[in-house]
Amino acid sequence: MSTRVIGRGKCPRCGRIGSLVFKEISGNIYVYFKHGREWCYIGPASRVDLSSLISGIELYHTFTTKFRELLEVHLGGLRLKLMVTFMIGVILLISAYCISFINLDGYYSSVSLMLTSISSLTFMLSIALYEKSITNGKYVFQVRVLKRSLIAYVILTAFAILIVTILALPLKSPVNMWFKYKMVIGSAPIKPHSHHVGGNVTATSIGKAFTYRAIHLRVPLASIIVASTILTYMLRPLSLMQLVLCLIVSPFIAYLILFTLSMIPLLILGLKFMEALSFIVYSSINLSIPVVLLSIALMLLVNVLLKIYSIK
Repeated sequence: MSTRVIGRGKCPRCGRIGSLVFKEISGNIYVYFKHGREWCYIGPASRVDLSSLISGIELYHTFTTKFRELLEVHLGGLRLKLMVTFMIGVILLISAYCISFINLDGYYSSVSLMLTSISSLTFMLSIALYEKSITNGKYVFQVRVLKRSLIAYVILTAFAILIVTILALPLKSPVNMWFKYKMVIGSAPIKPHSHHVGGNVTATSIGKAFTYRAIHLRVPLASIIVASTILTYMLRPLSLMQLVLCLIVSPFIAYLILFTLSMIPLLILGLKFMEALSFIVYSSINLSIPVVLLSIALMLLVNVLLKIYSIK
């Protein structure tokens, strides 16, 4: 039997302040409060909300020493690695956003792109750790949606891609995909005027001046990486045929919605629907291609990581 003090808190049994203690008995962890020589039994650690009990963790029980060992007993080595890896990915992505917002001139855009790329790789490692550490009940929410219908799952994936793409548009990147459309909204004749050409020759210029309204949509490579990351996650519980369908259709639907929203101002100004539709479809296909290809690469990376952990 081993005993470890992990912090201080208020005992829910007697209301006194005491030391929160873990006792390991026959491989099981139990929670106690110690008040001098008196002990109060709280219950099995798996059924106790530790966050509501601990008011302070002793300095000598840091996460990297005994408290880490206790977490490993509870969660297992892989699950602990999963938590840490996922948090690292989140921190890297937040850092990329911070750099993008602080450096509005884009001077550190390559740093933002690098952080986004590393965060994506970290999330792929998290997926591999998740699938390795969870034996039953993987991807519970996705499986529920999938049981209802594959169409619902494809639409859900499309909206996930759309949301993360829009949220990732502010990320700075030295590589961007530009989508532009220019529409003539008016014209006016230019008054004829004469100008000397040479010798005794004088030319008269006549014509029209056109007024344009245009849209410019910048999609940074970082946004494509984030979209591919979420798409890879959504593809994991699917069979091969379902995967191929979702991989091709979901990004296309997502970007159809994105470009349709961007074209609304021109449609209001009188742009013909068929002209707008051709631009929307063409742009959606062009943006879907890199997302699909990168998602395939990330899927292969996750499979490689799973094989590495299987060898271990």
